[in-house]
Amino acid sequence: MSPRFVTAIVDEAGTPIQSGGDGEIAWWSLTKTAIAALALRLAEAGRLELDRSLPGAPYSLRHLLNHMAGLPDYGASASYQAAVAADEAPWSDEELLSRLLDGRSQPAPGRAWRTSNLGYLLARRRIEEHVGMGLGDALRTHVLEPLGLSRTRMAETRADMAGLLLAPPHPYHPGWVFHGTLIGPVGEAALFLHRLLEPGFLSADALGELCAAHPVDPSLAASYWHAPAYGLGLMTGRWTAPPGQKFEVAGHGAGGHGSHGATFRVARAGRSATIGVYASEGENAEGAVLRQALETLERTKGHHPLSARKAIC
Repeated sequence: MSPRFVTAIVDEAGTPIQSGGDGEIAWWSLTKTAIAALALRLAEAGRLELDRSLPGAPYSLRHLLNHMAGLPDYGASASYQAAVAADEAPWSDEELLSRLLDGRSQPAPGRAWRTSNLGYLLARRRIEEHVGMGLGDALRTHVLEPLGLSRTRMAETRADMAGLLLAPPHPYHPGWVFHGTLIGPVGEAALFLHRLLEPGFLSADALGELCAAHPVDPSLAASYWHAPAYGLGLMTGRWTAPPGQKFEVAGHGAGGHGSHGATFRVARAGRSATIGVYASEGENAEGAVLRQALETLERTKGHHPLSARKAIC
């Protein structure tokens, strides 16, 4: 029987204090953070431009990565949901683009935040064109291995998904996540975010770009969110927990067939921890991170004090 929650915690010194075990989970939208990190690494190396409009499009790669391209999403589409439920083969990219964009006008880029998995598919395609390899190989070469993550990989087959600790309730092809989903231990998800936000992997300028966030409509977030915002594949803002304790947060939520997740660095009073929680469908993984934050930061009080600024980004 699958667990309801799988949790990993990394303290502010980078030491795992709760591993989450060896079972693998789907990272779902935390993969967006990895894609953004890959784009920033390639841009720093002069191999990719973030601000030039893509060929034949009004938006840039940066617009795609911060959900400011004005593109729609496919997750709520009835035809998409029906095809996934019927275990059909994933649509081709071209079919997806035709279903969502054919003859439809879209808002101008840069004017409003609008979450779009389609945008991350287009970002994936742009990156793959420039590196000459698939996204899984590019992430392994430029992000996962440099961060010391040995088990996380791109899901490719139904068998990959069936073997997960929190597996989809019916056969599921990961190709339905058009931008791709990484799979790996929840402990590596927490280490990924901790090491990404530490100085060294990205330059100070690139880390600033990752964290530079646009405000998001608060009605789109849970009630404990305050000043929610979105950078390059990174959610930021503040959480409030009873009795009024406030946390600075940076990370990403996640959700897909069979599980939901949340991986965030949380900071309060100069202390921080990076917490990853994945849960079966119907459970509140983000709320579980908040509960763990209260407990963990109280337990580690006085250990490795950091400034709140460094603790987040």
